[in-house]
Amino acid sequence: MIEVEVERIDGEPTRGQSLRQRAVQTLAPVLLAMLIDAGDLATFPGTTVVALPLGMLAGYLFSGFLQVATPWRILISGITGLYWALPFTGFFPLATSITTVTEFFRGKPAEDGARP
Repeated sequence: MIEVEVERIDGEPTRGQSLRQRAVQTLAPVLLAMLIDAGDLATFPGTTVVALPLGMLAGYLFSGFLQVATPWRILISGITGLYWALPFTGFFPLATSITTVTEFFRGKPAEDGARP
Protein backbone atom coordinates (compact mmCIF):
# COMPACT_ATOMS: atom_id res chain seq x y z
CA MET A 1 0.00 0.00 0.00
CA ILE A 2 1.30 3.40 -0.97
CA GLU A 3 0.70 6.30 1.38
CA VAL A 4 0.77 9.79 0.02
CA GLU A 5 1.56 12.73 2.25
CA VAL A 6 0.22 16.06 1.12
CA GLU A 7 1.81 19.26 2.34
CA ARG A 8 -0.06 22.45 1.66
CA ILE A 9 2.03 25.51 1.15
CA ASP A 10 0.16 28.64 2.07
CA GLY A 11 1.40 31.73 0.36
CA GLU A 12 1.83 35.14 1.88
CA PRO A 13 -1.42 37.02 2.50
CA THR A 14 -2.26 39.60 -0.11
CA ARG A 15 -2.00 43.28 0.69
CA GLY A 16 -5.79 43.51 1.05
CA GLN A 17 -5.93 40.52 3.41
CA SER A 18 -3.08 41.92 5.47
CA LEU A 19 -4.74 45.33 5.71
CA ARG A 20 -8.08 43.76 6.68
CA GLN A 21 -6.40 41.63 9.37
CA ARG A 22 -4.55 44.66 10.74
CA ALA A 23 -7.80 46.68 10.83
CA VAL A 24 -9.62 43.95 12.75
CA GLN A 25 -6.75 43.56 15.21
CA THR A 26 -6.68 47.32 15.79
CA LEU A 27 -10.39 48.11 15.84
CA ALA A 28 -11.64 45.13 17.85
CA PRO A 29 -10.12 46.35 21.14
CA VAL A 30 -11.40 49.88 20.55
CA LEU A 31 -14.93 48.68 19.79
CA LEU A 32 -14.93 46.46 22.87
CA ALA A 33 -13.70 49.39 24.96
CA MET A 34 -16.61 51.42 23.61
CA LEU A 35 -18.93 48.66 24.85
CA ILE A 36 -17.25 48.84 28.27
CA ASP A 37 -17.89 52.61 28.33
CA ALA A 38 -21.50 52.08 27.24
CA GLY A 39 -21.96 49.60 30.08
CA ASP A 40 -20.48 52.10 32.52
CA LEU A 41 -22.83 54.77 31.24
CA ALA A 42 -25.77 52.40 31.71
CA THR A 43 -24.92 51.78 35.39
CA PHE A 44 -26.31 54.46 37.65
CA PRO A 45 -24.89 55.61 41.00
CA GLY A 46 -26.14 53.34 43.75
CA THR A 47 -26.13 50.16 41.65
CA THR A 48 -22.70 49.02 42.86
CA VAL A 49 -24.00 45.63 43.97
CA VAL A 50 -25.07 44.85 40.41
CA ALA A 51 -22.49 46.88 38.47
CA LEU A 52 -19.39 45.36 40.09
CA PRO A 53 -20.01 41.71 39.14
CA LEU A 54 -21.44 42.61 35.73
CA GLY A 55 -18.42 44.79 34.98
CA MET A 56 -16.06 42.05 36.08
CA LEU A 57 -17.86 39.54 33.86
CA ALA A 58 -17.79 41.91 30.89
CA GLY A 59 -14.09 42.66 31.37
CA TYR A 60 -13.24 38.98 31.64
CA LEU A 61 -15.25 37.99 28.56
CA PHE A 62 -14.04 40.88 26.40
CA SER A 63 -10.39 40.34 27.29
CA GLY A 64 -10.88 36.64 26.51
CA PHE A 65 -12.22 37.59 23.11
CA LEU A 66 -8.98 39.51 22.54
CA GLN A 67 -6.91 36.47 23.63
CA VAL A 68 -5.30 38.24 26.58
CA ALA A 69 -3.22 36.07 28.94
CA THR A 70 -5.11 34.83 32.02
CA PRO A 71 -3.34 36.97 34.68
CA TRP A 72 -4.11 40.08 32.65
CA ARG A 73 -7.72 38.95 32.12
CA ILE A 74 -8.23 38.78 35.88
CA LEU A 75 -6.68 42.22 36.36
CA ILE A 76 -8.74 43.71 33.52
CA SER A 77 -11.94 42.17 34.90
CA GLY A 78 -11.29 43.68 38.34
CA ILE A 79 -10.58 47.12 36.90
CA THR A 80 -13.66 46.96 34.68
CA GLY A 81 -15.83 45.97 37.65
CA LEU A 82 -14.53 48.91 39.68
CA TYR A 83 -14.95 51.23 36.71
CA TRP A 84 -18.60 50.25 36.39
CA ALA A 85 -19.20 50.38 40.15
CA LEU A 86 -17.68 53.81 40.82
CA PRO A 87 -20.19 56.64 40.50
CA PHE A 88 -19.88 59.42 37.91
CA THR A 89 -17.32 57.69 35.68
CA GLY A 90 -19.72 57.44 32.75
CA PHE A 91 -19.17 61.03 31.64
CA PHE A 92 -15.69 60.36 30.29
CA PRO A 93 -15.01 57.40 27.96
CA LEU A 94 -11.96 56.22 29.88
CA ALA A 95 -11.79 52.68 28.45
CA THR A 96 -12.05 53.89 24.87
CA SER A 97 -9.45 56.61 25.40
CA ILE A 98 -6.90 54.33 27.03
CA THR A 99 -7.41 51.55 24.49
CA THR A 100 -7.15 53.90 21.51
CA VAL A 101 -3.88 55.41 22.72
CA THR A 102 -2.50 51.96 23.57
CA GLU A 103 -3.41 50.55 20.15
CA PHE A 104 -1.88 53.57 18.43
CA PHE A 105 1.49 53.10 20.14
CA ARG A 106 1.46 49.28 20.20
CA GLY A 107 3.19 48.80 16.87
CA LYS A 108 2.99 45.77 14.59
CA PRO A 109 0.66 43.01 15.86
CA ALA A 110 1.88 39.49 16.55
CA GLU A 111 1.62 36.99 13.69
CA ASP A 112 -0.82 34.72 15.55
CA GLY A 113 -2.99 37.60 16.76
CA ALA A 114 -2.30 36.83 20.44
CA ARG A 115 -1.81 39.67 22.90
CA PRO A 116 0.68 39.74 25.79
